[in-house]
Amino acid sequence: MDILETVAALFLFLFALGSILGSLTLIRMASRWRAKVTAALAAPQPEFHPPAALVVPALGDPVALEPNLRALLNQDYPGLQTILVVDARSEPLFAFCERLVQELAPAGARVVAVEDDAPIGTASGKCAALLRGVREVRETVEVLVFADDDVQPPPGWVGQIVRALGDEGVSVATAYRWYFSGGGGLASHTRSAWNLVGLQIMFNDKYNFAWGGGMAIRRPDFEKWRVEEGWHRAISDDYVVTVSAKKDGRPIRFVPTALAPSHETVTFRQLLGWTRRQAFMTRIYDERLWKFAVAPYLLFNSTMLFGAGLLVAAALGVSFPLWALLFAAVFVLHFPLNLLKAAIFYGGVPLMLPDHSHELRKLRRAFLAGAALAPFVMINALWRTRNLKVIEWRGKRYEVHGPMDVRPL
Repeated sequence: MDILETVAALFLFLFALGSILGSLTLIRMASRWRAKVTAALAAPQPEFHPPAALVVPALGDPVALEPNLRALLNQDYPGLQTILVVDARSEPLFAFCERLVQELAPAGARVVAVEDDAPIGTASGKCAALLRGVREVRETVEVLVFADDDVQPPPGWVGQIVRALGDEGVSVATAYRWYFSGGGGLASHTRSAWNLVGLQIMFNDKYNFAWGGGMAIRRPDFEKWRVEEGWHRAISDDYVVTVSAKKDGRPIRFVPTALAPSHETVTFRQLLGWTRRQAFMTRIYDERLWKFAVAPYLLFNSTMLFGAGLLVAAALGVSFPLWALLFAAVFVLHFPLNLLKAAIFYGGVPLMLPDHSHELRKLRRAFLAGAALAPFVMINALWRTRNLKVIEWRGKRYEVHGPMDVRPL
């Protein structure tokens, strides 16, 4: 072995050692995360149920949304005021929501249209709907709860989120979603695995966030942080809240018992568009987190593909030194280690969704198939958002130059 080969071998040895230690560290983190789930579920919850309002922007096909809206209108919380917000009265969804309200919660819920009192500003469609809904909240309400129309939570869901605010040291209580992809193809299972990345950081006070699909804020904090003013100029509702909460200094509390089922399927085209939009929101509102994600995913993808390429070339007859093939095999080892990490994380989900444990067991293999593709989808999303300025969200296009510089197109 000449000097160049020696240097190359030493470099690859150190690189392989570092990358494998990185994968093993992530596996250890997965085990610790699962232990945190168990501890959080066992922790006593304060008795706290102040007057609360639930604001839900709704957009789309009434038939597809019906199970979700029924679940949201059937929340078992004393005196809950529920406000469904639709863009226009002329939409079929508006009349549909009115019928559901009359059937399920005629005394505690109502439907309003954004067009009746549209906010002035450059808010995204969702932020505009939230602003419209907040205007209908009763003066006696002490806690504001916000939810998306794509979740199908159990009756005690709002109560679980609000209860976390019984701890005065908590700024925002947040839920998160879990995509059930039964009946969907590989793209749907990949989205479920990709979405798990957000769930992984929810116990980390530095990197976690308020998830707009299910979050609760004390009304005095909402007003002190001037959230409405932020929503007038923002594209992302939850990141406005997240930034305000982080500046406030009190932690955002993830409520594992409030993990919300979401039953949707997607195509690969929809998956790539969705992941790009999620990565874009992160880059705009929390560039630290975006950069934090780039390094490990770039390392994982590049080393694994490099190793796989060497082994394929060797199988096709290209001659390599034995030491190069050994290091290539080590690089490829990232693939099963990534699946092991995903399996450990996945094992914590039934603890948070015990009523769905049977379904989760059935979907385990499909989820791991999606987890095999998720790192490549992730690096694609990160790469495609590095200089992105225009984004499409729920049928509308926006030009975004900064967290508070949104221009509807």
